[in-house]
Amino acid sequence: MSQHNQVDKQIIDKAMRDASFRQRLLNDPKRALKEAFGIDVPAGTNIHVHEESAHDIHLTIPAAQPKGGRELSEAELTSAVGGMYKSDPDGISKCCTCGASTAQTFKSFQKGCGCI
Repeated sequence: MSQHNQVDKQIIDKAMRDASFRQRLLNDPKRALKEAFGIDVPAGTNIHVHEESAHDIHLTIPAAQPKGGRELSEAELTSAVGGMYKSDPDGISKCCTCGASTAQTFKSFQKGCGCI
């Protein structure tokens, strides 16, 4: 299980067991995550928490690829490590999935990757 999924699972598990946390998470997610897990969400990053019901289902899709974006070549895929290129053709390390993507984890927000 990825680190992102583990953190998500911990948050969801707590929200399912603790009605007070669940309400705080719905009302003020940044504060609830800080108080319960010590997660500091950077200013400018929004968190949207939605509660499903029998009649409402929420689906999250990745951000649209920017114009001019392209698929990675086989060589780039082979050299990609943990969502980061080892280097681009100019030899400069660049992010391929951090920041605005759904692959961004709360832990990497805290550690920072230098891209955002």
